[in-house]
Amino acid sequence: DNHNAQKETTPNTQSLQGFGQDNHLYTERFYLGARLDAISDGIQDLAYRATLTPLAGYYLIKSTNTTLAIEAGPSLVTEQYNGEDNETYLGVRFAERFEHQLTDTTKIWQSASYVPAVDDWMGTYTVTFEAGIDTTISKDKKWKLRVVFQDIYTESPTKPSGIDSNELRLIAGTSYSFF
Repeated sequence: DNHNAQKETTPNTQSLQGFGQDNHLYTERFYLGARLDAISDGIQDLAYRATLTPLAGYYLIKSTNTTLAIEAGPSLVTEQYNGEDNETYLGVRFAERFEHQLTDTTKIWQSASYVPAVDDWMGTYTVTFEAGIDTTISKDKKWKLRVVFQDIYTESPTKPSGIDSNELRLIAGTSYSFF
């Protein structure tokens, strides 16, 4: 009788993802900016992908509670799957972002981006869709509770065989705003 039988498990999350973006308005609706995206994903066997994009953007809708912006710019993408060579390529990022402030403390958003390699638009690209809601959980309005749905679809010639191109995520967590 073996009371120490091992249970077989499969990980369901092993990712770290972040981005930073700085925009400067030149008119009430037109802006220039820069964005850096970074991701590491153990489930997808992706050691890292970093995307640096100088961009131009325009607010199609810009009201007190609602914004809809489109943006585009050239991108430098570098990625490496575990056990594969690093790949760096020039891409272009097309994106849109919608936000709506439901109350003083709660907002919803949706965003989508398409980042293809300039020389291989249908063979090397990443499409990211995200929709979420966040609400303040602290008096100073810096801590928020977030629930996010993400769909990330990647085609890459360096992606190992057996790795699915599409990854769906449902993420619940907290965020903190320093500003």
